[in-house]
This record gives sequence, structure tokens and C-alpha cells, in this order.
Amino acid sequence: NYSVAFNLDANYSVVQIYHPNNEQKPYICIEPMTALANALNTGNYNTIAPDTIFNAVFSIEYC
Repeated sequence: NYSVAFNLDANYSVVQIYHPNNEQKPYICIEPMTALANALNTGNYNTIAPDTIFNAVFSIEYC
């Protein structure tokens, strides 16, 4: 058995996870996101001012 620890800071509000249902494709995709996938259409996202730095941190640990 394997396990993965996934850590992200408060600047990430959403995580998208994909795993194909196929034994020939033994992988998983993990995408931390700062807004929902439809955010550009709904307007539900944050912006920053020009010349501003935005930091967000995540880590993936294989156990």
C-alpha cells in the first residue's frame, strides 16, 4: 500500500484531483487552485494589484 500526504496553505481554496479508471494508467493528477474551475465566468475569484507579489505553497509527500 502507498499513501500520499498533500498539504496546501490558505491561499489555495480548491483542489482538483483526477485519477483515470484504467490499470494501464497508474497515475493521479493533483492541481491546487486559487478559485473554482468556472470562476472566470462567475466572477468568484480574487485579484491582486499590479506589481504585487502573490505566494501560495503546496507540497506532496510520498509515504
